[in-house]
Amino acid sequence: MSQFVIIADSSCDLNANLRERYGVAEYIPGILQHPDGRSENSDLDWNNISPEEFYGNMKGKKLLYKTGTPSLLTVKDCFEKYLKEGKDVLYIALSSGLSSTYHNAFKVAEELNEIYENKVAVVDSLRYAGGIAFNIAVANELRKEGKSFEEVVKTIEENKTSVHQMGSLDDLFFLKRMGRVSNAAAVMGTLISLKPLADFNEKG
Repeated sequence: MSQFVIIADSSCDLNANLRERYGVAEYIPGILQHPDGRSENSDLDWNNISPEEFYGNMKGKKLLYKTGTPSLLTVKDCFEKYLKEGKDVLYIALSSGLSSTYHNAFKVAEELNEIYENKVAVVDSLRYAGGIAFNIAVANELRKEGKSFEEVVKTIEENKTSVHQMGSLDDLFFLKRMGRVSNAAAVMGTLISLKPLADFNEKG
């Protein structure tokens, strides 16, 4: 097996068992801000809050959780740990169309690639959750087949948008609260029972 590690972030939605199955060395947590203003690291294993509580609060339209990107130092510490072990690092990040996570990680990688012989490759997945997980699974299979670090990175980059990802929402009020649509659009859309469908394009 090629000597490189696969790193994800907390948007990949893979629990501990799936991270082990797909060979994810670790994930870089983002920041989750609770409705009461309290902040903590995002936790893919739901140790701090149950899925029922989290999604129940969101569905009730009364409580809104916000997310933040991991600090540059957190990203650097994660990458550097494996570089010091003599391993290359493949980081598959949340879509740059949704977050600055990719751009921040890319800056860190540029800095570290000037220092270490082993390299960090940061891939903008242009996807979210299951779309990221799919690319991780492919990267792991290629690694088990003995493909080189460079070959795996090239394959993921060339094929990442072949994942067609869509998602539905109950109504437009969540988008309104996130600043994506106007209040008038949310009201009118709800009056006619419009069910919005989000579709990821080639720009993520």
